[in-house]
Amino acid sequence: MLKFNGNQVFFKHYPDETGLISGENAQILFYYGRTECIITERNPKTEEDEVIYYGEAYCSVNDTFDKSVGRKLSLARALETAPKDFRTKVWKLYLETVRVK
Repeated sequence: MLKFNGNQVFFKHYPDETGLISGENAQILFYYGRTECIITERNPKTEEDEVIYYGEAYCSVNDTFDKSVGRKLSLARALETAPKDFRTKVWKLYLETVRVK
């Protein structure tokens, strides 16, 4: 988990989860393994964390589940709509905190 300025970034891994997702061109794809990235912000009025960005990464049945790859992909997808300065801060903190392959 990464914490900064009232925000938190954390990941959930589901290496044994299976399912179907819709891919490009309305194609149905089977997956085996999923990683979620959840970015929250503390609401000063309610003192509770609220999800502000969310991203997922799926592992193909032909690939080997790798937590580090799932974290990077789900983080990138979660930050797609975030402002550039926020994205820069999160990636910098992530790269300082996590061993990068």
